[in-house]
Amino acid sequence: MPHKLILQQLQQQGRIVEVQACEKLQRFEQEQQGLFCLQQREMGYLNTYDQLFRLITMWLLQQGYDLTNHQPHQVLKAVCRIHCPEQVIESVVQHRHELKKGLITEVSKTAWHDLQQYHQYFMQILQACNSR
Repeated sequence: MPHKLILQQLQQQGRIVEVQACEKLQRFEQEQQGLFCLQQREMGYLNTYDQLFRLITMWLLQQGYDLTNHQPHQVLKAVCRIHCPEQVIESVVQHRHELKKGLITEVSKTAWHDLQQYHQYFMQILQACNSR
């Protein structure tokens, strides 16, 4: 399914909203600043996941949309599936949930590797878009 269609579905579900150009730049700068702050902290699974969230939000803003508070992790999953359909994002999100809730204490090597792949991929996308 083309990504424009998926974004329209997410908007209809109330998970993302369209943003105006003036709002878009301000929100992008906020997310960029938040990403920079996260990058200054010790690297770990939860921090990298939070960075991925910022990167995906920035990608959405470039598409003219912003997250709402309604099921943001579902948006993360949908955007990751648009770009990397062969990778499994569910395990990355589930692992984050289990770590955050204290259900597990050790990071799975597979989940950590997959998270790093997504993070690197979206960093490259944003760098490519910003260099245009």
